[in-house]
Amino acid sequence: MTPSAVKKNVSPLKLIAFRASEDKALAKRCIRAHLKELKSIGVKNIASSNPDWINDPDVIVFCLISLETNAPVAGMKLDIWNKNKSLPIIDSLSSQSFDMKKIIQDHSQRSVAEICGLWVSNEASGMGISKILIRAAVSTLSNLSIGKSVAFASQYTIKTISCMGYQIYSKIGDKGMFHYPTKDFQSYVAFLYDTSKLEGSETREKRLILELQKNPKLIRLENEKSKNILIQYDLKLVKKEAHLFKTA
Repeated sequence: MTPSAVKKNVSPLKLIAFRASEDKALAKRCIRAHLKELKSIGVKNIASSNPDWINDPDVIVFCLISLETNAPVAGMKLDIWNKNKSLPIIDSLSSQSFDMKKIIQDHSQRSVAEICGLWVSNEASGMGISKILIRAAVSTLSNLSIGKSVAFASQYTIKTISCMGYQIYSKIGDKGMFHYPTKDFQSYVAFLYDTSKLEGSETREKRLILELQKNPKLIRLENEKSKNILIQYDLKLVKKEAHLFKTA
């Protein structure tokens, strides 16, 4: 890649992965940035800036920070399920005709984690940040001995996660599609059934994910939506004791 190509459209960012309970200060910074973004678009009834999950060692936060301003500009969570807790996808879909908790339990033999809580600030929109965050989260799953992942997707995000190997769970709704939160929205539950093999993922996505698996602290020039984005990754997470991932 030529120097001129590197300079074009570069927005230097750092993507950090950490357990919420181990860096509550940074977790709260990410939460405040997210809440600020929600308020700016008129969202009411905003949740607390000090949620219960901030004390959960099985919640991993992915925070994208501007290296110019040191401010969080996007983020998401990886929530690892165990029998003593719920998941956002279970709570959100509790009123549906299907039993989301049972579906999770049926898929938990190899441990399962949900990717959730994705947000992108207005200043970082239009650069493919959502795909970059999800890709980073997927890259950590195998290293953490998480065998499967689940996601709650809309008609707008299902394509993004599908290219990384997530498959629509077709046993619910109309071949997997159901209307939520209103009849105007199409929603899906999708599973990544094998976090090591990444079956069904697109060739390019699989290559990028595997690179992050092998080197979780690399610096890479990402190109999404014709934008070059320089990302400094810090996804190195120490595997916790195995008993934390047991579900029975």
